[in-house]
Amino acid sequence: MTRKQIHVRNVDIDRNIHVNSRDESITQAKIRDFAHEVSIVGVRNLADSSTHVLSKMIWTVLLLFGFCLAIYQIQERICLYLRYPVQTETDIVQAQELKFPQITMCNENTVRKSVAKKYGE
Repeated sequence: MTRKQIHVRNVDIDRNIHVNSRDESITQAKIRDFAHEVSIVGVRNLADSSTHVLSKMIWTVLLLFGFCLAIYQIQERICLYLRYPVQTETDIVQAQELKFPQITMCNENTVRKSVAKKYGE
């Protein structure tokens, strides 16, 4: 049995990684520890040695199905995006009477009319 210390977010966490030198390497122990901590429930069940073989097979099938479905949907969305389909619907309506928009004339002249009249006289 070896003892490791892992530094995560400025907090020291002591970890016991059980490694049997004949049966399991350190890499396998790290993978097993990762599988126990991951938030995907099926991976935890696959890594648990107390889980029944039939249960592991069912979890394996479910995880593979979910992974394949996710890959398929991602691929479909990317292909749809790259095809760039555009659907445009246009209706032409003949109007009998046209209403023109109101127009506002903004006077940007800095001289007031009253002052201009005073100097213009």
